[in-house]
Amino acid sequence: MSGDLTNPHDALFKRTFSDLPTAAAHLQSVLPAALVEGLNWNQLSLEPPALLDADLTSGEVDLLFEVPWLPQLPGTVEEFVPIPARVAIIFEHQSSVDPTMAFRMLRYTVRTWERWLREPTNRRTGRLPLVLPVVLYHGARPWSAPMNLASMVGPASASPALADVLATLRPRATYQLLDLSGAEESSLQGTLSGLLCLWLFKEVASGDLISVLKRFFGAHGPLQDPDAMASFFDYMWTTDLRLKGLPDHATVLKRLHECIGEHPMGIAKLLRDEGRQEGRQEGRQEGRQEGRQEGRQTALAQTLVSLLERRFGDLEVDQRTRVLGTGDEAIQRVIDAIFDLSSLDEAMALL
Repeated sequence: MSGDLTNPHDALFKRTFSDLPTAAAHLQSVLPAALVEGLNWNQLSLEPPALLDADLTSGEVDLLFEVPWLPQLPGTVEEFVPIPARVAIIFEHQSSVDPTMAFRMLRYTVRTWERWLREPTNRRTGRLPLVLPVVLYHGARPWSAPMNLASMVGPASASPALADVLATLRPRATYQLLDLSGAEESSLQGTLSGLLCLWLFKEVASGDLISVLKRFFGAHGPLQDPDAMASFFDYMWTTDLRLKGLPDHATVLKRLHECIGEHPMGIAKLLRDEGRQEGRQEGRQEGRQEGRQEGRQTALAQTLVSLLERRFGDLEVDQRTRVLGTGDEAIQRVIDAIFDLSSLDEAMALL
């Protein structure tokens, strides 16, 4: 899939799985168990895809990882000193079936080997690093492309004698696949952020990701990382039919709260950060420190007014004036508690 981050699927995939614990948990659930046990996942690293080839920097490679072998493999008594010492993992995301995927993965693998062989010391070993291509697919139909290059090379049918010969000549070049189109949500594994990404990808074609989010929170609880939740909210803003066309981030968060209910989703912090961003923008336009401070405070106060009126109805003139004249610290205190308050009087008492 193209690395164009204007594509919401690709952008969410890269933001989510660039996190090393999330990537490690997911890859361990997809790769063969014996292989997983032989790798030192604590030293997984994310490498620049441009390392493969300048021809591929247009974004064809989504994520490139390296991970070392363990010094002693499970079930052995002797120290294991592999050459090469590290394994390359190419992690690709697809929302449509690519019938040439096996060839693409072979191309990436060859580029990895060529990079390895540029070092004279590596060339002298006569060995090549193991390369593990992994594809995450979330199209509407099941994956139908060949799972190895041998299925693509030569005639599709042959006599038994010729088939035996072709079997020895065709390169295999296989890859690992997670096909979300036929996967049950309960069967998916990984960190909470990785699981939420997979759940949303699985149902994105339905256009109803709010129901997915509600179901996910019911099964696993909310994410505690507001930055991660902001990425998921941004993704839903562009893909969920009930959120498309809403004018701003704060409105999206309010709609989500209405649809999902009283879940501690970190909405308050996200709304607060939204207000801070608006304040910074207004301050920059004024070009003065006083303007920046006033902009931040005004944006936070307006956000709080909107939240209070949504929860408790229209404010009186004196109540609105009081909110707009309150400092940042008190406003943030009320925003943080907004979904736990039972009355407007409780809110005003915090100002």
